[in-house]
Amino acid sequence: MQKMFRGLAAFIAVFLTLGMLASCKGEGYAIKVEDKVVTEGDYKRNVYTLRENYVSALGATETKEFWTDPLEDGNTMSQVFVDYLEDYLVQNKLYALQFDKLGLSFTEEEDQVIQQSLSDMIEAYGSMSAFNQALADGFYTYEEYLEEIYDSAKKSRVLKHYFGEESENPVSVEAIKDYYGKNYARVKFVYISKLDEETGEVAKGKPLGELRKKAEEVLDSAKRESETVTFEDLIGMHSDITSIAEDGMVVSQESGTDPALTEAAMEMKVGEIRLVDSEYAFLIVKRYDGTADEFFTATVQQSALEEFCAEEIAALMEEWRADADIKVNQKIIKKYRPEKLVEE
Repeated sequence: MQKMFRGLAAFIAVFLTLGMLASCKGEGYAIKVEDKVVTEGDYKRNVYTLRENYVSALGATETKEFWTDPLEDGNTMSQVFVDYLEDYLVQNKLYALQFDKLGLSFTEEEDQVIQQSLSDMIEAYGSMSAFNQALADGFYTYEEYLEEIYDSAKKSRVLKHYFGEESENPVSVEAIKDYYGKNYARVKFVYISKLDEETGEVAKGKPLGELRKKAEEVLDSAKRESETVTFEDLIGMHSDITSIAEDGMVVSQESGTDPALTEAAMEMKVGEIRLVDSEYAFLIVKRYDGTADEFFTATVQQSALEEFCAEEIAALMEEWRADADIKVNQKIIKKYRPEKLVEE
């Protein structure tokens, strides 16, 4: 159970890092870290946003009992969720606080990158008014959204201060990539379903044999891929699931992916293609280099760094917490306990 929570925490951390945390002003505060405030509205929105993803990640159906029934250690899922969210929000503000205390600032180039990302997002919505409407639908303003973007950038800048090339304890990009390559596998695959379309049950006998034969034929074609017929082309032609054709997916021992796929992916070498017999499908899997520039983005690199330096970062967090005045408004925390938000 604890292992599952760690995996779920990693999932939520990547979700939050990608910018899904949004600010929303409300009356009072939920959390204060010195002068850094998590408003009631901010906390409320995070609960609403993450609650659905939390339940989905566990493959569960949300009920009040889901949140309140005791777990093996006597805790409840609600308390696990609340503790994690509170801890993450405190950490987020501690990074912003350290940015100020260390006297850090953004270079002109870094600021331009932030502004360009904002411009790109506005352009994607078609206009500033459309973008503002989308923000309003998410219960926050452009100014609050901008604050979150800069808080995220401050975290990156603080991590660079402690672990970047010019820090006292530099961590090389090569070391991070080596860690990532050993613990994560980026794959794409052709998915040939074993399920009978009429019954929804796994096929047996001759029908199953025909599906296996098809999978073996696709495997043979995949091993002979060329510039004219790529693996991505084979996904488009033969896969019953094509949504991952463009980017593929990242697999790890903690990702909760199909066990057969996980085992194979972690064993495979980059460029290798293998037929995997999973419970509900035959998968023709190809492993890609997850550290290639097109995949190993700044976000991925930072997430890998945080795992690679987890012990060092935990020690810093403990030190920062001890030096900071942190206040948690339990009245507001209790107001938004997830079990209270379950629809009757």
